[in-house]
Amino acid sequence: GVLVGEQLTVDHKPDLDTERQRIEQCGGMVERLQNHGNKPFIRGGDFMMRKALGEQPMQLQYSRAFGAKDLKIFGLSCVPDVKIIRMGSAAYKNVRFLVLASDGLWDVLSTAEAARKLQEAVAKREHPAECL
Repeated sequence: GVLVGEQLTVDHKPDLDTERQRIEQCGGMVERLQNHGNKPFIRGGDFMMRKALGEQPMQLQYSRAFGAKDLKIFGLSCVPDVKIIRMGSAAYKNVRFLVLASDGLWDVLSTAEAARKLQEAVAKREHPAECL
């Protein structure tokens, strides 16, 4: 049969409503940068003023991260969202693969594309992880 991809998590991008609200409540801001493909970035405080003063203020394309301590006070969070699934339960009894990946993969592949690539790799007797 054909594998079906199911997304179990949501990437924490700064422009998601809940992420933006937290960032703005902490005095940070979210801006889309034209020189970065119009992607949303979190910036702390008055970014442009700090830059004009010779500082090197941080900006990130993510709203959750372990590092970037300078942005923590501006709403950057290291708290993950957790989803528990019971492998073997009725809902997941036919699961053949579980792909743990970051936005580095999910920004360029959909779950359906990942499932197709995994299925092709197995058919060719290739290592599934290496096909992604």
